[in-house]
Amino acid sequence: MKKLMTISMLMVSISAFAQKANVIFIDPDIETKELENFNIQKNTHESSLPDRDDREMLLNQVAKTKDWDELKKDIFYMDLARKSVSELQKKYPELSAKEIKLLKERR
Repeated sequence: MKKLMTISMLMVSISAFAQKANVIFIDPDIETKELENFNIQKNTHESSLPDRDDREMLLNQVAKTKDWDELKKDIFYMDLARKSVSELQKKYPELSAKEIKLLKERR
């Protein structure tokens, strides 16, 4: 929290022309009472990460993904939408092209 505040304050001090700086907090649970001299906005966007249940239901179709950690599963799930089968095969060599195609189609 202190680092975030320090960075925010540094950004404000750099902008000498602003009367009230805009500060956007990514975490909506951060306390902002002490920042009354700032225009505070809290992140209202939905997460870009997949729903965990949807992701697990898809990835459970391929046994090799069961040992992956949560981060790798999220990244792979998101990569399925953006990358080609050949790109995915290079990044995830433990999966066959057939498995990747199947997952891409079902995503």
